[in-house]
Amino acid sequence: MRLILIRHAAAEARDSSKYPDDSQRSLTPKGRKRQRRVIKSLAKTSLTFDFLITSPYVRAVQTAEITTETAGFLGKVEQTPILADEFSPAAVINYVSQFPLTATVALVGHEPSMSALASELLSGGDQMALWFKKSGVMLVDFDAHPAPRIGRLVGYVTPALVKKSR
Repeated sequence: MRLILIRHAAAEARDSSKYPDDSQRSLTPKGRKRQRRVIKSLAKTSLTFDFLITSPYVRAVQTAEITTETAGFLGKVEQTPILADEFSPAAVINYVSQFPLTATVALVGHEPSMSALASELLSGGDQMALWFKKSGVMLVDFDAHPAPRIGRLVGYVTPALVKKSR
C-alpha cells in the first residue's frame, strides 16, 4: 500500500470575526496556485491514487478538489472527521486499513497532525522532527497495511522545491 500525505494549501488568516468557525476558512489564491503547481509536478511522474480522503474543513476540501482536478482523478472524494484538525495518527492508521493492500490512498489533512502521522508511520513515535509545509506532499510505501515504524519514505515535495526545479 502507498499513502500520499497532503497538507492543505495556504488558507485565509485566522479571523474570528470573518470565520467564527475555523473549519470554514478557505484557501487563498496563492495557496490554490501553489497546490496546482505541486500536483502538476507530481502528475508528470505518473503519480496516481485510487482513493482520496480529506478532512471536512473547507481548506482541506478545496485542496482535495484542486488535487483531483489537476491530477485527473475521476474517483469519489471522501470526507471524514478522522482527518479533521489535530487528528489521531492511530485512528487514521486504523481507518486506512480498510483499503486493499494494492491501493494508493491520498489523505488531505492539517498540521501538526500530518507530521505526527508521518513520524508514527516512519519511526513508530514522535522521534522525527517533521513539519509539513502548506501544500506539502509525502509519499510513504508499505509492504502491508500501514502500521507504526514500517513505512518507507519515497518522497517529499513542497512548493519551494517545485519552484526551484522549474
